[in-house]
Amino acid sequence: MAYIKKEKIEEIKSKADIVSVASDYISVKKSGRYYIANCPFHNEKTPSFFLYPETNTFHCFGCGKHGDSISFVMEMESSDYVDTIKQLAKKFNVELEYDTNKNVPKVSYDKYYFVNDFVAKFYYRNMMESQIPKQYLLKRGINQKSINTFLIGYAGSEWKALYNKLLNSNIDLSIAEELGLIIKTKSGEYVDRFRDRIIFPILNKNKQIIGFGGRTIVNDKAKYLNSPESVIFKKGDNLYSIDKFAENNLRDKILIVEGYMDVISLYQNGINFAVAGLGTAFTENQARLAKKFSRGNVYLCYDSDNAGINATNKTAGILKEISVNPNILLLPNNLDPDDYIRTYGLTSFNNLLENAIDINEFNYTNLKNSKLNNESLVEKNILNEKILEFLSKIETNILSDLYINKISNEFGIDKNSLKEDLAKFDKNSIEKEENHSTNNINYISNTVSSMTNNDKKLLIMGIILLMKGNKELLNFLNEMKTLCKGNIIESILEFISENTRNNIVTIPTMLIDKFKFDREKLKIVEYIIGAYKENLVFSTNDYIKLLKISLIQFNIRIVTNNIEHLKRMDNKDENVVSNLNFNIEKLMELNKSLKNAQKGVYYE
Repeated sequence: MAYIKKEKIEEIKSKADIVSVASDYISVKKSGRYYIANCPFHNEKTPSFFLYPETNTFHCFGCGKHGDSISFVMEMESSDYVDTIKQLAKKFNVELEYDTNKNVPKVSYDKYYFVNDFVAKFYYRNMMESQIPKQYLLKRGINQKSINTFLIGYAGSEWKALYNKLLNSNIDLSIAEELGLIIKTKSGEYVDRFRDRIIFPILNKNKQIIGFGGRTIVNDKAKYLNSPESVIFKKGDNLYSIDKFAENNLRDKILIVEGYMDVISLYQNGINFAVAGLGTAFTENQARLAKKFSRGNVYLCYDSDNAGINATNKTAGILKEISVNPNILLLPNNLDPDDYIRTYGLTSFNNLLENAIDINEFNYTNLKNSKLNNESLVEKNILNEKILEFLSKIETNILSDLYINKISNEFGIDKNSLKEDLAKFDKNSIEKEENHSTNNINYISNTVSSMTNNDKKLLIMGIILLMKGNKELLNFLNEMKTLCKGNIIESILEFISENTRNNIVTIPTMLIDKFKFDREKLKIVEYIIGAYKENLVFSTNDYIKLLKISLIQFNIRIVTNNIEHLKRMDNKDENVVSNLNFNIEKLMELNKSLKNAQKGVYYE
């Protein structure tokens, strides 16, 4: 295997003028030492996308995207690193040279693909020779043609069926173990990973089998079991059935669903552009893969239960980060895509595609569905918070006014009251520092106008732990106070934490007695008590991880505000420029820390 020489990559980096690169995609305008443009990664009317010719980098002060010429092209083209290097080399007349040094280890994964291919055929033959799995699939509406198309297999109940087949066929057992197909027990014996399961081979875009998914057909607690990650199988980088796009030369749209059965059932009934995740939360790499094979024309169709609604919002958020606004199919009656197309047919499903909605309308529809006829005070508070949370996520004033009118009519809430409450709620902004001094180069603002809604929820989780006498959380009291400084929750937190220090368990009636004469605090208390009575289960460690993430996000908001403020100042002032650069670097560090924290890895 030959590698592009590092010096050639460095030459491309130095020659790939960011202004020239960006100009191939967007209209740029010179502004002093910099160039500005409307950001290609989010919708905006006022330019906040800055190009820095001296460093060949870019930064958007609106959405936070930043990087160099290579990452810009990768983002715009949804291309990988090597393809981008080749594209820029051609543009800037750099002749690529490859390192063919024999000392460079050659990496080949052919033997891994060979083993997976062998195993897939073994499971497929089992399917052909067994009635139980075929009857199961028949009841689910899956026909023989689909079994053949997706090479669906079957792992029987035997503990060593695959192992014995591998052994007798002289297949490298170490590779089978590395791929997670067989597992070594404490006694040193091998057993099969998959038993009593329908087996779904997972292929990459090059039609190579990289892993397997197994669906139980017996009463197993683990409904689905996937291959572990390996050198050829990265769950967050692949999508089930993406191989069909290359096979069928599809490039105009893609439909993301939740499960293998959804994909197969849709394909069998005429929808050949569906893919699914691989048993983990949807990732940015999966989003880029979907974008690459659809020209950004992405549809989402998850289950219509609460878990599906939450997954839709999370996936839509990840897609939005790469400038894709997904079209969402709204399924009725808690159906999944498999149920729906088998019940109502292709014509009806195509109608859903034609009438797909955006994320705002999706959430508004679900908000309407959550309306109750007889709400308690706690339920009303929860619903009001859901309404304000929904409105706070709408990006434009025009859309916000539109939904305020809709909500006012639907829920019987006064428009002006809605606007006043919204102004106080989840602004995600920092108080403007009108008297900001630029004398301190490393100045960072630390004044927040309000907590975010997620901060409130997190604090209430912590308050509940403290109410139950969790003393370990007292070590993180300062962090909790940082989030609620200046908010009415602060005094409630202080009261409960003081009780915890003194070995007093705070019961709900104590909270009511303490704050019964303060109407605003009593509203918060009532919400806390409602959550307390739900007996939510979460560990101290999980809470501390979430708290660390919230603090990083808190600091990101502060630094973002500093940047916005500095943008409005004199860009010829050296102190302003220096301070701006400091805050940009700080923002990059914080974003990196946030990604690490969200993976459960923290750096001091």
